[in-house]
Amino acid sequence: VLERIMAVLFCIHNLKRNATVTIYNITGAIIHSQNITPSFPTIDLKGTAKGVYFVEVRTDDSIEHWKLIIE
Repeated sequence: VLERIMAVLFCIHNLKRNATVTIYNITGAIIHSQNITPSFPTIDLKGTAKGVYFVEVRTDDSIEHWKLIIE
């Protein structure tokens, strides 16, 4: 579950294991990649321009995709 905390900060709830989060812009370019853990599942995107982005959360046994809108 993706929860917007602020326009540039979001948290992934119910994360059960370590994951790699990759953020892509609308053209498919990687703008951010970060390893996260269940104890600290927060991504900071300060300085990221307003727009639509795609989030990929990859663990050892799953891949999830979401849309992220920064307003």
